[in-house]
Amino acid sequence: CFLEFVILQQIDMENPFENIGPDIGALVKRFEKMTQSENQYFFDVEEFENIIDHYLDRQNTGQSRKAIEMALQQHPGTPALLLRKAQLFGITNNNKKAIELLEKIEKMQPNDSDVYLTKGSIYSQLKLHRKAIEEYQKAIEYAEDREEVYTNIAFEYENNGEYKEAIHYLQEVLKINPENEAALFELSFCIEITKETKNGIEWFNSFLEKHPYNKIAWFVLGIIYNQTGLYEKAIEAYEFVIAIDAKYASAYFNLGNSYANIDQYKKAIRHYKETLKHEDPQSLTYYYIGECYEKLDKYEEAFQYYRDALDMDNEFADAWMGAGICLEETAKTKEAVKYMEKALEYDSENTEFWYILGDTASKAGLANLAYSSYTKVSMLDPDHPDIWLDLAELYIKDGDYITAIEIIHDGIEKQPKNALLYYRMTGCLFMQGKNQDAIQHLNSGLDIDYNKHDEMFTLFPELWDIKEVIDIISDYGKKKC
Repeated sequence: CFLEFVILQQIDMENPFENIGPDIGALVKRFEKMTQSENQYFFDVEEFENIIDHYLDRQNTGQSRKAIEMALQQHPGTPALLLRKAQLFGITNNNKKAIELLEKIEKMQPNDSDVYLTKGSIYSQLKLHRKAIEEYQKAIEYAEDREEVYTNIAFEYENNGEYKEAIHYLQEVLKINPENEAALFELSFCIEITKETKNGIEWFNSFLEKHPYNKIAWFVLGIIYNQTGLYEKAIEAYEFVIAIDAKYASAYFNLGNSYANIDQYKKAIRHYKETLKHEDPQSLTYYYIGECYEKLDKYEEAFQYYRDALDMDNEFADAWMGAGICLEETAKTKEAVKYMEKALEYDSENTEFWYILGDTASKAGLANLAYSSYTKVSMLDPDHPDIWLDLAELYIKDGDYITAIEIIHDGIEKQPKNALLYYRMTGCLFMQGKNQDAIQHLNSGLDIDYNKHDEMFTLFPELWDIKEVIDIISDYGKKKC
């Protein structure tokens, strides 16, 4: 439900003490020396806490268990050590034992925030989000680090689908630590989900008045502006990001998106290309550059960038289709078909891809492919505004009015308010000599949308010679006036 921002610390197994402080390293070495011999060394409670935490942090359950057992032998009933034992129960999925032990510790030390945080994390692991929130709420009063507690509460609300509540706690996190990047991005996510964009924009603008050099806040504000269609405002926000950090690649990328959204494709291309100077090339960046060149009718340049995208990701369906469209626009229709078919290998349920392939196949004279492609569209998306018309048109051009009538009939069932289907049915029925049915469909089409009746004569110019058709249309036009 949410993004997890986790930094994984790599541990060199050949030098397990390399990434820890010298004091902790010496303690752990001393402890391990004791476990490998029959000697017994004394460690005070704090030392045992550090040793156990060292193993728990590394998910070394065997050593954690051994250290806890020895610690409780030397310091029986110590709450801090019992807490570590409960944490180990949690790590090893002995959740019932963990909760029971934590409730005992809570009675001993009701002011210990770590007890509530541990219970909260176990309830979270069990997907009991309400219970987790209750425990985290108890921790607030006693916690030295409220930033962590508020973050946990926010994430539990997100996991429970309560994004408005999560927004409140993320904002509390940012009051404590304005530089918390994870919270800033999570806040953006929650604002998008709840569509609280107006309030989100107000909050971020207020936040930035106090923290004007927070590049992540400017970046997130740009995202929110983009989501609401305020592209010029988004551009301003991203420009502030770049003013603070001229190497922030994602800001250039999003600037490209914003300019593309307002049809300023040359500026979009310039910013997408700038992205490539500050991060390793991404297939999506090449794809968007290609798309901008395509919008500028520069099909050769567009094709090359689509190919660059495919060199990085051979299964990038949109890039295959984009390249195919460029080939079709440069009269390389049969080659275009191959690219479009490749796109459908990787995205076989994409209605628009099938539709474009149908159009291209029709232009290329590949009738069977055009029929099958359009038929696929009619199955995937029977509400597609043009599909029944285009599929019927293939049969009309072949003079197969019977099949065309069947297809248009299916289309009218799916789209009873599509006037063009009635006009097309009118022509087919007249061509079959079924004049009465034809007149009935003509009247239906005129009732739905009189202004589109001219389209009927494009496919069936013969209708101009049928006086009854002309009279009905003329009379209907007079009534409208």
